[in-house]
Amino acid sequence: MDLYIEAYLCLPVNDSFFYSVPSRLEPEVETGKRIIAPFGHRKVTGYIKKILKTKPEINSEIKDIFEVPDKISFFSEKLLHLFEWISNYYIYPPGLVIKSALPSGINPDISKIVKITSQGLELLNDPENYNEFKVLNILKDNEKSEKELLGSGSDKKTLLNLKNKNLIEFDFVVPKPKTKEKLEKFLIRQKSETALNLTDRQLEVLEQVPFDKEILKKTITSKIKGSASVISALVKKGLLKETEQRVLRDPLGEAVEKDIPPVLNEEQRSACEKINPFIGKDFKRYLLYGITGSGKTEVYLSLVKQALELGKTALVLVPEISLISQTERRFKARFGDNTAVIHSNLSPGEKLDQWTLIAEKKKNVVIGARSAIFAPLENIGVIIVDEEHDQSYKQDSSPAYNARDMAVVRAKTESCPVILGSATPSVESYTNTKNNKFEILYLKKRANNAKLPEVSVYDLKKSAKDKGAYRFISYYLALEINQRLKEKEQVLLFLNKRGYSSFVLCNLCSEAVKCRFCSVTMTYHKSDDSLVCHFCGFRQKVPKECPDCANPNLVHLGTGTEKIEKACEFLFKDARIIRLDQDTTKKKGELVKKLKAIRKKEADIIIGTQMIAKGHDFPDITLVGIINADHGFNFPDFRAAEKTFQVLSQVSGRTGRGEKKGKVIMQTYNPDHFSIQTAKTQNFINFYNQEINFRKSLFYPPFAKIALVKISGTDEKLTDEFSKKCKNNLMDIRLKFNSTITVLGPAKSPVYMAAARFRFQILLKSKTSGELNLVLKKFKEGFSSFPSDIRMTFDIDPYSMM
Repeated sequence: MDLYIEAYLCLPVNDSFFYSVPSRLEPEVETGKRIIAPFGHRKVTGYIKKILKTKPEINSEIKDIFEVPDKISFFSEKLLHLFEWISNYYIYPPGLVIKSALPSGINPDISKIVKITSQGLELLNDPENYNEFKVLNILKDNEKSEKELLGSGSDKKTLLNLKNKNLIEFDFVVPKPKTKEKLEKFLIRQKSETALNLTDRQLEVLEQVPFDKEILKKTITSKIKGSASVISALVKKGLLKETEQRVLRDPLGEAVEKDIPPVLNEEQRSACEKINPFIGKDFKRYLLYGITGSGKTEVYLSLVKQALELGKTALVLVPEISLISQTERRFKARFGDNTAVIHSNLSPGEKLDQWTLIAEKKKNVVIGARSAIFAPLENIGVIIVDEEHDQSYKQDSSPAYNARDMAVVRAKTESCPVILGSATPSVESYTNTKNNKFEILYLKKRANNAKLPEVSVYDLKKSAKDKGAYRFISYYLALEINQRLKEKEQVLLFLNKRGYSSFVLCNLCSEAVKCRFCSVTMTYHKSDDSLVCHFCGFRQKVPKECPDCANPNLVHLGTGTEKIEKACEFLFKDARIIRLDQDTTKKKGELVKKLKAIRKKEADIIIGTQMIAKGHDFPDITLVGIINADHGFNFPDFRAAEKTFQVLSQVSGRTGRGEKKGKVIMQTYNPDHFSIQTAKTQNFINFYNQEINFRKSLFYPPFAKIALVKISGTDEKLTDEFSKKCKNNLMDIRLKFNSTITVLGPAKSPVYMAAARFRFQILLKSKTSGELNLVLKKFKEGFSSFPSDIRMTFDIDPYSMM
């Protein structure tokens, strides 16, 4: 019987394509597996959407697929539904959605290989022009990839001319995946019926290998130098057996002692009793609104336990990689090796191993950051999104999905409840409870009857005349720190700005040193005496004079975590200090190492950015100092007040979680701002009631659905003209469909130049997502092509307006 498949290809197209399956590959095809298939004159990667037993009725020729490279399926039909939903809602090709969801490294780019023909070899002796001769001369001994040729100075026009003259030919090859199973050699000792004469070296090796347990071969070779040849001899004699087996790269690190579940308090028990009847049975949406330290994680653990007892699986999303370490530890202590972890800090091999274990149904609980929403779990009983308000759930690059929202979509597909948890819910999620789209569950008390911290607001204008470190660590805060250090307690200092100085300024012309590729100032990092662009990553030495006026007098202004660290070293000379930011946790394993040191009380003062602000439970932190509570107010973003309230409330919640009462000191230049005042009392409802009026008056979410059309290019004038053309096209579509959509712009993006590209954006507002989706799809269809230098992307439900 002939078999056919429908597949999505890794191409910027929305359609699926049909292929026939050669008889040799029929046993291999399965929904969710990759294929290598022809597309025109190319070979491309695709993903099997559906298997067909009858020939599709289409006009075009149906070609055979070349290869099915996977042993297992990487996604189910239900997960495929999520991919298609993302493709439709975020207006992004389905094949590229799937590619972005799967572990990096298993989808190798198919290489275009260039070979010289016999005619090309003959022409080498009599070339027509230098550019063509240069290409043919490179190819005379060996074929090259097109990428290699373009990198050596050739251009596509020359290559096309040579192909048209039949002087070169193209071929397409599928390189082996960069990420694959890890294989290791194992040894086990064999019993011998006859006595053998063995050398001392052979006896030494044999003594290291047990009869009843396989051990890694490299354990012996690393322990006994030059033992590889000895092992080979013993294998030949039949005294050792050598096998090659798949081993797993373990991202979970050290073993964790199994814990005993505590007795839930009344609020926790009530929340679980509401949700439990629906686990694995019905789609329900909940917002678990619990103050900091109220024990939301214990509710999550109880719900997951219930799912596992029903034979179901569970998916738990956390926003920060730093939080995964703590959450994974608690889940592993409760559920043992049944837990898998997925996040961007895993190596490609570790991620592939975790993905494979989940697909093989060997792990039933998945904990991870944003990308874990695509984990190949089946039979899901419950989905949990911790810190649901966090902006890191929103992907920056295309497809710019929000994993929190995708959790709701996936829960509906899986017919299971979804729980969004937070001490500071997003305005949109809380509004959903008022509109009866979500049911709200409250945790109003801290677990174990711990008290909320005392919060003081300190007006930094009082420190305007203070000198040195006291300009940013006020005398008031410094006195409190000293008191905590005397009592052997821990202090957390929070500043959401890394580096030493925010910028370097000329004291004559007042120009700041900016990145040569972006329209942003560069941050000074004292550790390596360099200026770094935190937008594109460009790094340079501090100039000896002003780039604009050549004045040699440059001053360092602003404060980052590195400067706070130096100030603490000066003010609190005997204190042990740990700094947690992107600069100090780049090295793999460094973040977990530092968090472990904090738990073991090997640090007195912890200085950190937002990676330490939420979710962590350090009972010995009794003082939190917020160096500058105003940092978030300076961004051109309608969510600025909300983000400020959330981060201040979250970081305040890091203290007073143990037996001792905590204290928070917020340093600010805006002590009367409603975000500061409501964060001081940790009163989300008061904040919401003020913020929602602002959103309504300006027609922003949750009252409007919004999208950004982002346009960038290296030619400023061309990009400007193209963005205006886009605006006109959108207005024409608006009129054609009698749409009420609002089109604002084009405007220069707040960061106008980034990575040497000029950036414009158009903001669209609508009452419904359906209207927004229709207009953007019609708009996209109107562009069959545009200047090659121009990039255009859509950001649906943008979280940042930068």
